[in-house]
Amino acid sequence: MASEAGLLDAHFGPETGSRWSTGAIGSRTSSSIAGLTNSPGALRGFGVRQGDRVAVLLPNCAAFLETMFATAKLGAAFVPINIRMAAPKVTYLLADSGADVFVWSAQLSPLARAALAGEGVRVRARLIVGGRPTGAEAEFEEVLASGEPKATGISVAGNDLCCLMAAAGATGRPKRPC
Repeated sequence: MASEAGLLDAHFGPETGSRWSTGAIGSRTSSSIAGLTNSPGALRGFGVRQGDRVAVLLPNCAAFLETMFATAKLGAAFVPINIRMAAPKVTYLLADSGADVFVWSAQLSPLARAALAGEGVRVRARLIVGGRPTGAEAEFEEVLASGEPKATGISVAGNDLCCLMAAAGATGRPKRPC
């Protein structure tokens, strides 16, 4: 992160009235990591390992950035999904990417839950941002609060898979650009 590298601090989230410095995002990212893996806390608690896939169905928000940075620090692949896609396309991307974790915004819950019910989806951890979890879901902020910022001890190489993007697939299924 920029502040960790001694660069000038930047601020995110002006559209919501919130201010997030790169240092704050870095700290929350480290908390996310703790819960995504198997150590006490956030993303580690969901067993995310190097090479896993973390899919997100989120609008532009701090949780999008936090999840993206936490995923990269873990050596996992970030799988952003366009919030305007229909459920069958979201299902396809979850299955095709092999998503292990799925993070979505509460406002997109009907779409996310419909996609999760589709064929071939093997998501093992489900996180909702800003809403009430049901069943096997967890709430994003509660997961972050359970994490304690600490170094991961994970070595991520420059050629490790970091992100799996897809075009919307206007004429058929979503397509990966490369």
